[in-house]
Amino acid sequence: MTEKGVVISVENGTALIEPAGKDADCSSCPSRMFCSAKSGKRIIRMKTIAGLKKGDEVEFENDSSVLIKFAVFAFFIPTVVLIASLFAASRLLPDSFLSPLISGMLCFASFLIIKIVFKSKVYAAQIVSNR
Repeated sequence: MTEKGVVISVENGTALIEPAGKDADCSSCPSRMFCSAKSGKRIIRMKTIAGLKKGDEVEFENDSSVLIKFAVFAFFIPTVVLIASLFAASRLLPDSFLSPLISGMLCFASFLIIKIVFKSKVYAAQIVSNR
């Protein structure tokens, strides 16, 4: 799906794009997770292309494979961590109320780590063309 937007800033190989018109509606956007909203407006971070500058109009598209990878990692890995930590805690701390607490905290921590890694390292959208 191709969207249009305006470049807000370009720094260190990263461009911040504000979608224009109906494309600014957050409810149907597949890049919501990678978006940082300022003043109630949707802003998407993506890798820049040569010659791009503030104020340029661009067309960009979302990479759905990134979102699928995030979904797999965000649900599969915490589930594995939860099961493994419950098993380990039940062996190491039999009949302890701390077992589920520790397992739940590890599961939540693994989800947060995955979310932080994906948000800081992965770009869900890429610029197709600029005018």
